[in-house]
Amino acid sequence: MIHICYIVVILVLLFVINNLLKKYERAADESSRLGSVLDYFRSKTKDTYKTMRKLDEKQMFESDDEVGTIFNQLKSLVYALNNIL
Repeated sequence: MIHICYIVVILVLLFVINNLLKKYERAADESSRLGSVLDYFRSKTKDTYKTMRKLDEKQMFESDDEVGTIFNQLKSLVYALNNIL
């Protein structure tokens, strides 16, 4: 009788371990995918930040009109994202 209990416990533990392993593998895959997405956004943010700095150096936008205000807001947003990423 004790042997049957041991076998049942071992089978349950194997089942639990197998499920945990599958969940871990899915989480690792998702983490890898999110890392790739983050790398993509990091690259795009850096490129956008460089472009906006070049545009700002030429002073193509006046800060007192709507376009200049929106440009400055976008530049601030891209600067913040560049620091975060």
